[in-house]
Parts: sequence; structure tokens; C-alpha cells
Amino acid sequence: MTSNSERPTTSRFRSGSIGAAATPVQRLERLLEDGERMYALFAELVNDCIRDQRMEELRELVAVAERSKDPQRVYQARKYAAGALRAMSSAIPNDDRFLWAVPHDQIVALLVPALEAQPHEPELLNMLGASVYELGHTKLARRVFEAVRDIDPSHQQARANLRSVKDRLQRSQVVVSVPERVTPIFASTRTRIKRIAELATRVEARTVSVVMIVKDEEEMLPGCLAPLQGNVDQIVIVDTGSSDRTKEIALEYGAEVHDFTWTGSFSEARNHALSFATGDWAIWLDADEHVIAEDAPQFRSLATRTWVEGFHIIETHFMGSGDIGSEATHAPMRMFQRRPQYVWKGEVHEQLLGNFPTWLPERFQQTSIRVDHFGYLSTVVDARDKHERNLDLLMSQVQHDRTAFTCFNIGTEHASMNDWAEALRWFEEAIAIAKQTDSAWHEQQFAPLMVQRTINARRSLGRTAAAIELAEEALGWWPAYTDLVYELAVTHANSGDWIETETQARRALELGDAPARFVSAKGKGTYQARALLAAALREQNRMEECCAELERAQEEAPTFFGMLIDLTEALLQTRGVAVASARVDELLGERSHGATANVLIAAAFHDAGEFDAAEERYARVLEPHPTHAGALIARAELRLAQRNFEAAYTDAMTIDPLDIVAGRAAQSAFLAAVVLDDAERMASSLERIATAQELPAAERAVYVAWKGLATGSDAGVTALVPTDPAAGMTVLRNLEALAKLEATNEFEMLHPLLAQVQPNDRLRHLQLAELYLRRQFVDMAGEEYMEYVQRFGPDPVSLTGLGKVATMKEMWEDAEVLLVESLDLDPEQPDASRLLTAIQTRQVV
Repeated sequence: MTSNSERPTTSRFRSGSIGAAATPVQRLERLLEDGERMYALFAELVNDCIRDQRMEELRELVAVAERSKDPQRVYQARKYAAGALRAMSSAIPNDDRFLWAVPHDQIVALLVPALEAQPHEPELLNMLGASVYELGHTKLARRVFEAVRDIDPSHQQARANLRSVKDRLQRSQVVVSVPERVTPIFASTRTRIKRIAELATRVEARTVSVVMIVKDEEEMLPGCLAPLQGNVDQIVIVDTGSSDRTKEIALEYGAEVHDFTWTGSFSEARNHALSFATGDWAIWLDADEHVIAEDAPQFRSLATRTWVEGFHIIETHFMGSGDIGSEATHAPMRMFQRRPQYVWKGEVHEQLLGNFPTWLPERFQQTSIRVDHFGYLSTVVDARDKHERNLDLLMSQVQHDRTAFTCFNIGTEHASMNDWAEALRWFEEAIAIAKQTDSAWHEQQFAPLMVQRTINARRSLGRTAAAIELAEEALGWWPAYTDLVYELAVTHANSGDWIETETQARRALELGDAPARFVSAKGKGTYQARALLAAALREQNRMEECCAELERAQEEAPTFFGMLIDLTEALLQTRGVAVASARVDELLGERSHGATANVLIAAAFHDAGEFDAAEERYARVLEPHPTHAGALIARAELRLAQRNFEAAYTDAMTIDPLDIVAGRAAQSAFLAAVVLDDAERMASSLERIATAQELPAAERAVYVAWKGLATGSDAGVTALVPTDPAAGMTVLRNLEALAKLEATNEFEMLHPLLAQVQPNDRLRHLQLAELYLRRQFVDMAGEEYMEYVQRFGPDPVSLTGLGKVATMKEMWEDAEVLLVESLDLDPEQPDASRLLTAIQTRQVV
């Protein structure tokens, strides 16, 4: 408490000591610790000074802003003030009083001291040169612009200004001199400006450190480190528990190796690695990211650009399995100035950009350095079990960090496992959070990919209209993002609108592949779009055009085999087997001798019933490589189709038991043994299946039960098979294989197991009906659909199925009625829409 004697005798409100309005300078001083708010107020106050021509107060405001502890905000304030002064000059009439020159004199006063302290600032140098030019000192302006060009050749505005200077000098244009009394500051600083231009071009060498975290990377690490040798000053490797030769390899390449106990956080591990870096710059890479050797020397030259905070590289992600995989390009920031505030955050998909001055685009530059990333190859991903690991960590992170980026990454992991319902839920939440928290959300680096994957998820779940709506909306934000046009084409293809598919595919080809700033899959504007165009042409029975587009697509991407089967099939239809075989070899050149190409071509021949041609292709692979697993599995399938079960069994079991695909091959061997009714061979192949850890346990249990059924030694084993999606799909897959072989007895023997693994009667009836339809067992399919309708009532799926049955039996009127009724219940059924259109066209004809 305060005694009466301690109370002030005069009210502070009356004296004005409280409530008095703060001056602009005082208001700005209060915000020096909050850079963002400080700059916003600074810009507002500068505009007021410009409007009222209060130059002295403007200089005071700049002096206050320069006391900020954030050098990027200081730079931003200087740049804004200079820009505002230039705009002020442009608004003043050009007459003999030369009042328009006064703001340029103030720009000189503002920028010269700053550039003397730090001359390597292209933006400020360019602004200074522009003012010198306006004041009529053309040659001095040229020296400043040349300095900008020398240190930053990509600075387009400075280059344009330099051309204007040269043009003025070549034309000997008469320039009216501004009296020195109007620009006293400039008159006294000309020598200093010359010195600044000279200092700006003196670049000092800067050191570069590479920081990495690794574990068991002996296969990938050499390809990562080799291009870095001699092109960086330090390589720091933090090992999180390798059990192979990773650390020895790192030491062989001259790296520093430090151990780190894994905590589950990638950010902690990366920050630990960064703590050992001594370079002015840091580059971060993973072992499966390999810099293109001819690009690596650029790191040293980039390090001299001290005004840049971060450099983006061009990264190509290889996805899928070997040659058959697709590619995607991305432009992540991987080289940055090593400063205390630049650290990683987040357990998985760790982010680094949080404390960077992203509001200053000139602080970041795109380079032409290329990096190949092999971590998305399916064989690598499967070996590391990345999806499950990432989801566990992400779900932990989202509990305390529910950001758009975290939700997007959770959706991505679900999408990688084809769990589209969960993926869409997280993608939609990511977009909602982004829109709520950032009015310029679509400018964030991951935003285009987030939207593209949301479109993909909607389409995969049959939400065609919603997918198209989002794609068209997003093209308004990113008109150069070709992948969105490609998504539109795919969505229309899924709905059976082949005319619109053709239109959108041609549109994608006109755009070409998207710029590197987008996370763009390679080929969406070239060969992949062309392959989709070919599909649309094929569906319109324009086979010659289809074939031509596929040939051109293969020429555009000779190393991409994803469309090789379609190409071979199209050539077979239009040219015949002999010409097709020769033409494919011609298009592939040397790659026609490779195993992958021949296995794919053989698969196309197999599907077309050209068994001899398929045999010849498999021989091309197996004669020089008798144990090639892919060719042996594929030839085993061919032997099954030929009903040569002995040979099929032999091919499948020839594969090395330790090979990662041995379990899958043994499944083909088991099928052959069942049809042969050979208990010994069933036992041998089952042994491989049972020990194949890459196969789900439920799937392996199916084969144990199947052997019991086939040999009459069930003894209750079937009851142990779990109710599991993997088990259900395994039984269905083998039922279809037996139906294809017309192995009726074996089919009937396995059939009861389906009820055990798939207790859902509704789903089981539909699955069997669809199986029968695919094998053209029309009556059996009709019986399953009718039993379904009698038990559960009609719905879109069953009505469409019955419509297909009626069509195959040429009961056109019944088919039309059923399909119309189905589409009334659910208009978004691409298959039903396509079939109804075909039927109505047939009836008209």
C-alpha cells in the first residue's frame, strides 16, 4: 500500500504524463524487437513522411529501423524507403527547379553508408545506380550497374539499366546537369560511390560444409560423397547406428564421422550434424541424394554470393521399381548461410525455412545444380519400411503441431499405401488449415503438390466432379502447373469421357513439363501426356494415331518403360507380331537387349496370346542370365497359361530362396503343384512361402490351409486363417487363376475358404460376381448378383453388374433399364455411363 504522503499531489492524467500521443519515432522504437510489426509500421510512417514531405523525420525513422537486431529487416527498411523516395520523385513535375532530384539525393544519403559497410547488395546497388543515372551522371551509373552484373549476372533489372546507359552514351544524348545546390549530398559522395562499385566486385572465398545423417548406407553413400570431394571444404556425417560399412566408407572419402543415438526426430539428428559444421555455408543431403558430378563445382562459386540466404537445387526423385518407375522434379533449398537461427524443426519431413527471410525473394536463388534422389524407389522404400515409421512419428508430431504441412505429410504416407480415404481426409484438413492461417497459402512451396494429391485422392475415391472442380480452380492459381491439366485428363479418362481426355492431354502437351519450382512428375507435359492421349485415341478406335503417339512417346523417353506394354500391344494390333517385335527393338536401340525391356515386351505378347514370341523374349534374358528372377517368374506365368505345369513349377522354384521375390515365385509354384495334384511339390513350395517374411502373415496362412484342403489333411487348419483383407485378396486371386486355367475341381476345393477369410456376405457376393464376369462366366455372375439383390436389395453396384450380365447376353433392353436405374441412384459411375452410351448407340444403329 502507499501512504498519503507518497501519493503525487498532481494527477498524472492532468499533467499529461499518461495518455500523451507518442511520436512516430517513439512508436517505431517500441517495436524494434518485433521485426514484422516494426517493418509494417515503418512502411506506414514512411508513406506519411513522403506524402507530407517530412524528409528529416523520414531520416530519423530510417535511423531507428537500423537499430533493429535483425539485419534482414534493416535491409528491408532501407530498400522500402529508397523505393518510396523514387516513387516520390516520379510524381514531381520535371521543370527547371529540379525538385524531382531532391528525393534521389536522399536515396544517395540513405544507401551510400549502408553499401560502404556491405557493398555486396545487388538490389541496393541497382537502386543507387538508378538514382545516379537520373541525376545525369551516366558513366558513374554504368560503373555501378556493371558491378551488379559482375556479382549477380541473373539480375535482370540491372542488365536492363546497363543497356539504357550504353544506349544513352552511344547516342551522345545531352543530359541536363542538376545544380549541386539541389543535390549537395550526391555532390560530396561521388568518390565514395566509385569506391563502392569497386569494392562490390571484390569477392572473397567462403567455405562450404556438407551435413548428413546416415544409417546403413554402404550401398548409396559412395555415389553421394564422390561428387562432393574437392568441391566442398568439410563433410560432416552423423551416424545413427549403422551396422554395415557406412562409417568406414565415410572416412575413406574424408568425412568427419560423429555418432548420435537415434531419438525418433530427424530434426534433432540434423541439428546435431549442423553443430559440427564450420563452413560459412551449409549443404544438407541424404545418402540417397547424388549431386550430378559436373554440377558440383558450382557450390564454391555460389558461396561468394553473400547477399543470398539460400539456394535451391533441381532434384529428380526416381519412383517405382527400376526402369519402370516414373520421375518427379522438385526445387528444394539445400544450401544456406550457416547462422544460429537457421535450424530444423519437426520429427519427419523436417522443415528448415521457419526462420529464413522468406519475405525477401532476392535472398533466395534457383541454381542449375542437379541432384538425383533414389530414396523413393520401391525396393529401397520397402526395405526401410518407411511408411509405417513415418506415420508413427508424424502422428506423434501432429498432437502438438497440427499445421498444414504436417497434415499434408500424413496424407502423403497414407496415399503411398493406397489408403485413399485416410489420405483425402488429411489432405482436405491440410488445405483447410492453410487457408485459415495464411492468406497467401497458395504461394507456399508445398501448396501445389498438396492440391495435386488432393485431386488424385478425390479421383481415386470416385469423386469425379469434386476432382475436376478443384483442378480447374487450382489452374487459376498455378496456370503453368502442367500436372493439374494431366490430372484433369486422367479424371476424364476414368469417367469414360475420351473426347475430353484427348482435349486435356493435348493441352498438357502444349504446356510441356512444369517448371522446377513445382513438385512435378517428369513427363506430365511430354511422354506421359502423350501416352494418355494414345489411350484416348485407342478408345475411339483410332489405332493408327494411337500407335504413332506411343511411338513418339517412347522416343521422347527412351529410358522409361512404363508404356512399353501399351506400345507393344498397339503395334501388335496394327502391324502384326513380326513387325511389332522389330519396331519395338528399333525404338529401344541398345536398351532392347536389357532384361526389363524384354520381360515387359514378353508380357504384352503373352497377353495377346503370342506365346512363341513371348518365349523368344524370355530366352533373350535367361540365356545369358539363367537365374534372372523377374524373367523366371514371368515365364512361369507363361508356362501356366500354356498348361505346362511341370515347367512352370521348375521356373518358379529355380529362383534363389534368399531372393526377395522367392516367396512370390513360390506362390506360382504352389498353384502348379495343386493342379498337378503333387503333394510333395506343394510341401516344397509351401516351405518357401511360409518363410518369406516379406509376405503378410495372413497371406501365408492361406497357403497352409489350402494345402490341407488339397491333400485332405485339413485337421481344422482352415479355422486358423484370420479374417483379413490380405487373406481375402489371396483367395480371390487364386480362384481367378484357377478359373482362367479351367481347373474346376481345384476351384471348388478352394472356394469354401473364401467364406472363412471374407465373412461379409455382401462383399463376398460382389467379389465373386466380378470374378465370374472377368472370366466371362456370365450365368454364374448373374446368379451371384441376383442372390445379392434378393438378400440385400438393389443398389448401384449390383444393378450395374446385372446390366453388364444382360449386355454380355445381348439382352439390350434389359441392360439399358438396369443401367439407367443404377445411374439414377448414383450418377458418378464411369463404367455404367460408358456401357449405357455404348448400348444406346448400338440400338440406334
